[in-house]
Amino acid sequence: MSTQIRYPNITAPDTEGKLRQIQSYLYQLAEQLNVALRAPEQAKEEKNHE
Repeated sequence: MSTQIRYPNITAPDTEGKLRQIQSYLYQLAEQLNVALRAPEQAKEEKNHE
């Protein structure tokens, strides 16, 4: 499984909007990383159940 981390697209004209976009990006990034880090463990568990 390949994980590609992209830079955030920050286009809001005001500071509050930029902060919301950064917060959203960080939540998405954390979720991506959690999925990527769990993948090897899940694959190992599946292999053990065969």
